[in-house]
Amino acid sequence: MPRLFHLSQSAELLRAILTDTIPADATSARADVGRSQRPASRNTGASPHGAEGRMPGAAAVQGRANVAEGRMPGAAKQMERYFRAHREMGMRDRGEVAETVYACLRQKRLLEHIAESSNPFDLVATHLLRQGLSARVLEDADYRGDGRTLATRVRTLDTAALPFAIRASLPASVVHVAGPVREPECPASPAL
Repeated sequence: MPRLFHLSQSAELLRAILTDTIPADATSARADVGRSQRPASRNTGASPHGAEGRMPGAAAVQGRANVAEGRMPGAAKQMERYFRAHREMGMRDRGEVAETVYACLRQKRLLEHIAESSNPFDLVATHLLRQGLSARVLEDADYRGDGRTLATRVRTLDTAALPFAIRASLPASVVHVAGPVREPECPASPAL
């Protein structure tokens, strides 16, 4: 069961990932982004592109441009930045926050449907309620919304009655391209 302070940390990190921005308190670690982890070589070769003679890839150039604009590519990179800025978090804390955030990203469409909101704080709270956290504990953790109403929605919702695209958390773009998604057929049981 995640500890209470992970609610706000997970919501903060999820907001940074969903808005594709660098968290405000991670600006101190900003100088490390985009730099190679290897020490600079003293290349005296003829190639202006390094010892290998290769030009930087488009992904690396785009990554540097995103960093320069205050945007970060990918959830893993955002988490790396966040945890680097919060070194006081232990390995277990980082693991719990990362697991919560990844679960919210995997189930985003379903959580948004249940919470009736796309606010990251509500998504994390909904996920924690689905994992067995009580509304009282959620409110004690300084949840800003109505924890009891959200808990009632989580516990009374019949997920089997939801459309498959929502249950499976398929992004709207996938559903739009693929067209209406039909229920997967269960294989018939063999006759004995």
